Amino acid sequence: MRLPVNPATFRVISEHGYNDIETAQLGEITVIGTRRLRGFSFESFFPRDYNPTYCEYAEIPDPETAVNTIERWQRSRRPARLTIAGSRDINVPVTIRRFEHEE
Repeated sequence: MRLPVNPATFRVISEHGYNDIETAQLGEITVIGTRRLRGFSFESFFPRDYNPTYCEYAEIPDPETAVNTIERWQRSRRPARLTIAGSRDINVPVTIRRFEHEE
């Protein structure tokens, strides 16, 4: 699904695993782990009606249909694909861990 309104920004979260351990002889030490999966977050909206000032294309999806599609992807237990074109081309399989929507 192509978003009808491009997000103003998107966030990439890179984390690294580690464990802090308290030892009797050395005190606190950190055991450095491995890189964790990247996270992505962004905000957009699904307008009810097409508006050329902010919609990227004319045949925009119905908001309820778009929400149902994303929730179906989330329940499927299969990766979806996130593609972001621009200065940092991103094309990766993702899981949808959290999806919030409001009217």
